Amino acid sequence: ASASASASARRKNVIRGRTVPQPSLVAHVTVTLAMILGALYLALNVPGVSIVFSFLGATACTLTSYYYPIAMYIAVMDRAGTGMSEKKRWLWKGCLWTLLGVLCAVGAMSIVETARALAAGTAV
Repeated sequence: ASASASASARRKNVIRGRTVPQPSLVAHVTVTLAMILGALYLALNVPGVSIVFSFLGATACTLTSYYYPIAMYIAVMDRAGTGMSEKKRWLWKGCLWTLLGVLCAVGAMSIVETARALAAGTAV
């Protein structure tokens, strides 16, 4: 009984003080396989590495410029007392997550349009 208790304790992560179980082996294998197959598809179908670097740079720039500052601000706002009421804080967080969603949608549309232009051979 003690061996199974220690095994289940090893399989759990502690996130923000809460114990969260790790994903199942099936989920882990599925995600890993999808990432490997996606990389293989890109390697076989993209004509040059410069295109991959362009998308990688655009993604990293978007994350650094938009996502990380908003996510960090929300994390700091949750941990530190901001002096605002709970209702106002939730409204503020909702506005920030909505802004982030809009920016991510614009970024996704931009990536899709760039990929379409590259596939058609009309990219600049």
